[in-house]
Amino acid sequence: MTRTVLVTGSEGFLGRAVVAAILERPDVEVVRLARPGARPAPLPGTRTVLADLHKGWPATLEPVDALVHLAWQDLDDFRSPRHAAQVPFQTAFLTGALSAGVGRILAVGTC
Repeated sequence: MTRTVLVTGSEGFLGRAVVAAILERPDVEVVRLARPGARPAPLPGTRTVLADLHKGWPATLEPVDALVHLAWQDLDDFRSPRHAAQVPFQTAFLTGALSAGVGRILAVGTC
């Protein structure tokens, strides 16, 4: 049985390594979430869904079994108060994942 893992931040420092590790498993499909208008590099064995996580969990997203959430903005300045401003939409996105039935969630950041 194939499981589906959604990865946000798949083009970042951690994201590239996480996606590569997941792709080593033959029973897992990787779906990468990218911002609308983004042009993520094609990556064999994955598919990309465009959605703005500022707007919560994408209602049009097909069910996924797990979420690896690595997407944070403004990481160029670790002391910036902008990071705290992200908490409400990050919380809404993760709450939406739970409401959509995502059974496993891992959220990680380099800050």
